[in-house]
Amino acid sequence: MGLLRVPILYGDCLVGKLDSAADQRAGALRINAIHEDVEFTEAMRTAIDREIRDLAQFLELEIEVSDGRGAGVPRQARRSR
Repeated sequence: MGLLRVPILYGDCLVGKLDSAADQRAGALRINAIHEDVEFTEAMRTAIDREIRDLAQFLELEIEVSDGRGAGVPRQARRSR
């Protein structure tokens, strides 16, 4: 399982970090946390969610939220500041 810790950019600003893991065997991109360096606006959340879905599609994985809520859209992931 490959850990993915990637910066979250909005425009040209670093606004947070995505803590996830790509599990090719299970076919899942596990979202462990989304860390907000700044408070996300609704527009930022929408754009970030879209990019996470695009990442999962590129990796040919289904999104799975690791906090026990099962598969869902990234905005359901735990968010911390």
